[in-house]
Amino acid sequence: MKSGNNKTALLFKYFSYGLFFFIIYLFFCIYASHIFIYQEKSSLFIFSADYLCDFIKQPGAPLKYTGGLFSSFYYFPVAGALITSAVILLSAGSLSYIIKFIKGSENLLIPFLTGILMFYLQTDYRYMLFNNLGILLQLAVACLFIKSQKSNWPLLILPFWYFINGGFTWIAYGIYGTWLLASGFKKNIIKVFLVVFLAAITVFLSGEFIFFQPYFILLVYPWSPGISVTDNLMFTILSGLILFTPFLCHLNIRNISKKFRASVFYEKNNMKLFPAITGIILLFTALCTTAFLRYDGKTEDYFRAEKLFYSRQYDELIRFNLRHPTKNIVTIFLNNIALCETGRLNEMLFNFPQSPDGNTLFQKWELDIKGEILRHGGNFYYAVGMINEAYRWAYEDMVLRGYTPDGLRMMIKCELINRNYKNAEIYVNRLKKTLFYKKEASQYEKMLFNDEAVESHAELGLKRKIRPRVDFFTITDDPVINIERIVATDSMYVNRNAWEYKMAWHLLNKDLKAIAQEWHKLDLYGYKRVPRHLQEAALAMRTLIKIELPAQERLKIDIETERLYTQFLQTFQLSGYDLVKAESSLRRNFGNTFWYYLFYK
Repeated sequence: MKSGNNKTALLFKYFSYGLFFFIIYLFFCIYASHIFIYQEKSSLFIFSADYLCDFIKQPGAPLKYTGGLFSSFYYFPVAGALITSAVILLSAGSLSYIIKFIKGSENLLIPFLTGILMFYLQTDYRYMLFNNLGILLQLAVACLFIKSQKSNWPLLILPFWYFINGGFTWIAYGIYGTWLLASGFKKNIIKVFLVVFLAAITVFLSGEFIFFQPYFILLVYPWSPGISVTDNLMFTILSGLILFTPFLCHLNIRNISKKFRASVFYEKNNMKLFPAITGIILLFTALCTTAFLRYDGKTEDYFRAEKLFYSRQYDELIRFNLRHPTKNIVTIFLNNIALCETGRLNEMLFNFPQSPDGNTLFQKWELDIKGEILRHGGNFYYAVGMINEAYRWAYEDMVLRGYTPDGLRMMIKCELINRNYKNAEIYVNRLKKTLFYKKEASQYEKMLFNDEAVESHAELGLKRKIRPRVDFFTITDDPVINIERIVATDSMYVNRNAWEYKMAWHLLNKDLKAIAQEWHKLDLYGYKRVPRHLQEAALAMRTLIKIELPAQERLKIDIETERLYTQFLQTFQLSGYDLVKAESSLRRNFGNTFWYYLFYK
């Protein structure tokens, strides 16, 4: 009978671990794959001696190096979900092993609670893998420390372990110290003092003679639990739970209340079954609740849209943003570039919410120099052929944040377009030393010192063709002036993208006269049909400012656009020319037109 109970307990134990892993893995696969998109794109792991040397200059940096290596597999979100879930599961299993060694019996409450807190933190896309990986390593080495019992080798390796893990080291030695105190205060107090003394000496020598870093940095780096106060609080609770496990695991939970003793669950054969089933239900509920609370659909949509943009799936990006409307300025900014690159900027501009100050068309350098703007802003200049400026944005981002896949790719393309082949070769060689970008690097390598290959390339050849042929100083904080200068010097009328942006700016400013002055360039830029929003502007200027544009055989207003404008005016008339009264009806039927923007934005 005892053997049967043991088998049942073992079955429930492994089922609990399996359920724990499955729910976390499923959540990361289906609902949080954006975490891996962001973290994989936020850095680039390069297999080179120089890159490695950058990670031996500070305690804890080797842990970040290891985390970066594992994070590079986030290139495949499914692999990212597997790695992340495995780290959390192994951490819970390591803590369970420690408890069993200390107490002599199973206690899954603390390990699963620890795992749930780690899961909670990992659902923040800014919480990097090395944080949980650091916790796992400390729990693994703490198992060895505790098993060694009377051995002194944990003290001897403290400086080395500190160099590898930095501030995470205190978790391993913290749980080791509490175990020493819990297992015998008097006999182990000297060893505890030695641990504290060695830790203090190690940090002091590191700050004064080796790494010359502030003591606070040496104590905590590379800990980065999160941005929000809640995440920092959760990380503090998690650390405290782990550190005091040797004491907490001896606490006894009260026996099941007497009212359950009369229930069917407390029959002799089912005595072990009820708490096991209850525990599984609680575990399932806690995991699902955590997943529900931490699911962020808007953030997921943002990073999915970003991934589509950088993979140049412009048509799919536009469709995605139509299916998932957003007011995020950066997403709309990238979407507008996609519209421009596919020739639809003035055709679909108002299908998406636009900022009248132009921040959805182009980003100003001073807005957010260290954040998303610097990372994405150069794409606008690349789209309109200002290759030097696009390169500068990518280079400055690299200086601030290190190499990223998208940043390095941008610098390679800019150098190839500008015929700076030697610099491009340096960047291509770095891209070749990565796990998943070697194929792309080899494609760029074929274009080195080969003008014909660049000019025949669908993307790079076009960008080389539309580069400004007259040099001028870029006004960093005023993109509008730069657009004006590009168009003014485009004597061959090859840079349609820049002209598209200029007209979009006039539309946002409701500058009908400026649109009328530029109307003749539609033919010069080779348009076979007037973009929809420019047609709408032409009809509006006919009514509002009495400007009749010259009729052209190919570039005339569509009959359908004329009909819709008539309906727009009739709807306005039926409201008694009351803008407030007509708003809901006009928004419902004409919300994606220039006419609605003209009156209501």
